[in-house]
Amino acid sequence: MEFTNAFRTALLVSYAFYFCMIRERQLRYLVLSYAPSAISESSVPIAVILFEPQAICTGFCKAEFGARWKEDVLRLDPEADIGNLELFRRDVDVQLGRSESRAALLETIQDSFSNAIRISVSGDCMAEDPTEELRHLSSAYL
Repeated sequence: MEFTNAFRTALLVSYAFYFCMIRERQLRYLVLSYAPSAISESSVPIAVILFEPQAICTGFCKAEFGARWKEDVLRLDPEADIGNLELFRRDVDVQLGRSESRAALLETIQDSFSNAIRISVSGDCMAEDPTEELRHLSSAYL
């Protein structure tokens, strides 16, 4: 059986599309924002967390804090406790780096945060390169 060139091309494009889709990973992102108080409606985004919800312990899971997050927080709230926020930043980095503590931290962030640090935006996306996607999300939100 001989295939026409058009059929071969269509078949190759279909396979290429299929294999590209397989390599893409399902990801979820959270944009964390700082607010001066629990009742404050004004906030400033400080970090993006990107993770694979289907593979919390073994998949990609990282946070990126904005390059000027401290300045942004102080512009919004000159009396903000930057020391505590810096401890929070370090704790997030450490816990996301440990596969055994990721799920608990992400659950706490999604369920319990409502005061100074809150989720301002969340969503799902697909990407072949999660590190590049994190950079893209950070430049869009931070």
